[in-house]
Amino acid sequence: MTALTTASMTASTPPESAPPTLAAAPQAAGGTSSVRSSIQIDAPAPDFALPGLGHPAFRLSELRGKKILLSFLRNAGCAVCNLWVVTTMRRAPEWRAAGLEVVAIFESTVEKLTAQFEGRVPPFAVLADPDGALHNLFQSRTDPARVSVVAASPASAEALERAARAGFPPRHEEGANFFRIPSEILVREDGTIAWIHVAEDVSNHLDPDLVTRFARGGFAARPA
Repeated sequence: MTALTTASMTASTPPESAPPTLAAAPQAAGGTSSVRSSIQIDAPAPDFALPGLGHPAFRLSELRGKKILLSFLRNAGCAVCNLWVVTTMRRAPEWRAAGLEVVAIFESTVEKLTAQFEGRVPPFAVLADPDGALHNLFQSRTDPARVSVVAASPASAEALERAARAGFPPRHEEGANFFRIPSEILVREDGTIAWIHVAEDVSNHLDPDLVTRFARGGFAARPA
């Protein structure tokens, strides 16, 4: 099993899994179907509480007063997602200094995250949303048709090759939702949504330079 070994990680023993709690919206059904989301640009980001690495119950509202990058990733075994974590760890200190915090949410249990990270956590919140309820709410969709096409594409092969070179070969997580596509949300200091990025494929993440611009001063909102 591949571990994340970047030097800036710190040792931690995660807690047992707890069911996710949504504070401002009903839970949507996870799993194999897409669920419509009601989140919108300039609307408040729904508060939530989730367990994670080093967090028995992390709550989004604890970060009120800071800008936030919410990244809804696939499962703990996703090679491209783990490459995103390592890449983001290099940018996170700069973003934090500018007042932005990163929150990464995987569609896996705390136990599976623990096994993947082997007791080591990045310098930002890594949370567990095993039933995908929060992913659905924040527009991270399940799309079998799209993922099947992307999986056979040269771009997917290149993304997996980059991940493998970084130490993350493709690995199947038993019971995982293979057809999940990521999304990323930028949240302002007042808790309202500034940007919604719904990925076109499993490796289509928000441009980190755009996140830097947002952290340093913001920009005009992108229409939802």
